[in-house]
Amino acid sequence: MSDFNPYQAPSEAAQTEVPGLEGFWKVEAGVLSFRDGAQLPKLDIRSGRRDIPLTPASSEFVVRTGFAGMLPSLIRVALLFGMFGGALFAVSKGYYSSSVWILGSCVMLFVISGIVAERCRQRVRLRWWVDAEVEARALKRRQWAARFSLVATGLLLTSIFLEDVVPRWLGWSGLAVSWLVTVVVNRVGGRLVCRSGRDGWFVLKGLMPDVLTELASQQPDEMERWQQRRTRTRRVFTAFLFRSPARVLAGKQAWNPVALLLIMIYKLTRSRFLTRECFAHSEAEELKSSEWDPKLRKLWDGLQGDEAFEGWRLLASRKLGSPLGDLHSEWMTLVSPGNEHALVFAVVRLTTAGVVQEVLETTFRSWTADGRLLVTSNSVLQRPLPANYDVVRQAGPPCSLLKAHMRRVGGAELVPAAFPDGWQRRMTEDVETRHACLEAAGVYGPIREEKFPDVERMA
Repeated sequence: MSDFNPYQAPSEAAQTEVPGLEGFWKVEAGVLSFRDGAQLPKLDIRSGRRDIPLTPASSEFVVRTGFAGMLPSLIRVALLFGMFGGALFAVSKGYYSSSVWILGSCVMLFVISGIVAERCRQRVRLRWWVDAEVEARALKRRQWAARFSLVATGLLLTSIFLEDVVPRWLGWSGLAVSWLVTVVVNRVGGRLVCRSGRDGWFVLKGLMPDVLTELASQQPDEMERWQQRRTRTRRVFTAFLFRSPARVLAGKQAWNPVALLLIMIYKLTRSRFLTRECFAHSEAEELKSSEWDPKLRKLWDGLQGDEAFEGWRLLASRKLGSPLGDLHSEWMTLVSPGNEHALVFAVVRLTTAGVVQEVLETTFRSWTADGRLLVTSNSVLQRPLPANYDVVRQAGPPCSLLKAHMRRVGGAELVPAAFPDGWQRRMTEDVETRHACLEAAGVYGPIREEKFPDVERMA
């Protein structure tokens, strides 16, 4: 990614044992039970396969605790029937204003029930591995089902208020079909549900039998791995993303007014969804070519037969996870034959709660004698930027970005760096400068050290 540090070695600190059963998991009687923060072995959570490219993922489940946890859902079901039934009755009697009051009151009660739900439910997190391509296709199916439900709801409301335009039977039929489609899509996608157990245990339902069988086969080794589990001190900082521009946070959804509205609400309320813990870039680890993400490898293979990139050398390839386990980044850095330009390919993937957000970045960098850093990228860089940054955003494949970048640097006096040590120092200094700029603006917090379970090395 554009502000990653691909070069400093991970922090190696004294290690200590993790007490208790925090993060432990087990399979008993064909059921997966786990403690909050558990890390499952490296296999696809949907199929149980290991011989496919896997991406680390994490999901935060909201678990109902007793009758109080079920109460908000019961309220919402009652409101759903009461809303449509009351509105339908009011319209049948000609009380159109009353129907509007009924709908508005129900919306307010939905909000209140949501607040109650937050206080009556517990949040637990489980880490696993997924096939990102399969998850992305499942997400698209759910998105289309959600759009269909939205259209069906609009059709129903139109049939209630404008029965002469849309027959009422059509509105109710559309809503029923949309519910059926939603149920089928969730079943096909293998929706996972978490239920509360006893004594701090939680149960995950919806796993395929092959997955449970594979997990059960590794159960004898789990206790041994657990007893040998360690923590290590890692460098971490807090990102206050609500201080970033909405356009940067929206990314590819910047055209979507609903997405922008939600982001603005999150920014104004300083929502926890826009505050997250991140590992410092010095925690990045070496990435072997055999471990490259398929999309990263595709970018690399695309350069091999391109004359424009003849002589470009691989400087480093790195990976970086996140404390929650839901954000995973991989990138490679290449240097031009004359040691004047750098090219960074990055795959950044957020996989959590069935949602996959992926960014493929291509960024060229060149340093000039007058102190400027010329950057040409297909991605929006995190703001604010250091004063010496001269950034142009350019869409297209790597060859077109290279042409655009070379046109920009054509009349400038460039400052080459020695390969590889000079470029490693240069890229490290660039990352540190960017972090200092974002920290001064309050977007990033200061880097600190904390102990984390060494789950990545156990996977």
